[in-house]
Formats: sequence, structure tokens, C-alpha cells
Amino acid sequence: MLCFLFFPSVVILYISLFIISPHLRHFLLPSSIISFYIHFLLFSSLIPSFIYSFLSFFSFFNSFFIHLFILIFLSVFLPFYFITFSFFLFLFFPSHLRFSDFFVLSIFSSLLLSAFFLCFFLNLRFFLYCTFYLFFDLHAFFSFFLFLFILLYFFLFSVSFFIFSLFFLFLLSSFMPSLFLFFIFSLNIYSFVNHLFTPFVLTRFILYFFFYLTY
Repeated sequence: MLCFLFFPSVVILYISLFIISPHLRHFLLPSSIISFYIHFLLFSSLIPSFIYSFLSFFSFFNSFFIHLFILIFLSVFLPFYFITFSFFLFLFFPSHLRFSDFFVLSIFSSLLLSAFFLCFFLNLRFFLYCTFYLFFDLHAFFSFFLFLFILLYFFLFSVSFFIFSLFFLFLLSSFMPSLFLFFIFSLNIYSFVNHLFTPFVLTRFILYFFFYLTY
């Protein structure tokens, strides 16, 4: 039901693409709309897990300064990146496309960066959880290093996908529908894998299993 609630936003997105960037009208083809909506349903199905992650993150840090830092980050850094990346695309890809076309591309890049820092915040919460809770338990001392190894895996996986997606974002300057759909599909695959291997699922299962063998 949550997925179908986002259908008006998909319609608004396509209308805005049609009005802002006439060069992007091939995205309004029926096949592109159907493909985009299918991928959007797949991605929006992960929104509850992101909401749960944010709530658990804020419940762990009951500090006013942490909340203030996150609000400053979301209100200052992301719009700054949103604007500067538009200029970056406009300068390094001069063509018949207008600046508004690159501005639309920066929307997807800023959303991708938000997902990247969301994963980083989850890893940060996970690291502090290991440091301040597990480190003082002698039985969980070796689990601490196990958590650090998994944390490193999450971080490297996030960085590698971020570089990988930026590379395809540069290729999107030619506005090829196949690359556009592949970019969204890769984002969905990454979100699904990242949700499957989150600290709330995989590492807690490994921790419980390790405690079972230890005790």
C-alpha cells in the first residue's frame, strides 16, 4: 500500500521533467514510464526499513548536539552539493543541453549521496555500539573485532558503489534511456543488498551465533 501512495509523486516527477527539460521527453515514453514505476516500487518498498534505521539511530543518540549536527548537515551540505554538482556537470559536459537538464541529473546524484551518507550513519552508529557496549564485555571481546571487520566491509561496499554510480552518472549526460534504467536498477539492487546485510539483520545473527558458541 505504501508503494501505491507514491504513485502521484511519480506522475509529478514526469510532469516536471517534461516542463523543465524538453530534451528529456523520451523519458515520457510508455515503456520508460512502466519501467521507471516498477523500479520505483522496488525502491519505495525499502523506505520503511530506512525509516526504522533513522528512528533507531536517533533513539541511540539522545543528545541535542547530535540532532543539531544532523539537521545542519541535511540543511546545508546536501543543498550545497545539489547546486555545485549541477555546475560541475554543466562545465564538464558542454553540449546542446541546457543547465536545467544537468540540474535534473543533480537531483538523482544528491539522492544517491543521501543514501550513501545514510549507510555511513548506520555504520557510525554500529561502530559506537561496538565500542561503548561490547568492548566492556570480556565475552564479546572477539565479537568486537568481528564487528569491525563487518563494518569495514560495509564501508568499502558503500564507497565502491558510490564511485561506480558516479561513473554511470557521467555516462547519463548523453541521456540514454537504457543507462538511465540501469542506473536506477543498480541503485535498487544496492539498496536491497545493503538492507539485507545491515547490522540489524546479518551481524546480530552472527553475534547471537557467536555468543551461543562462546557461552
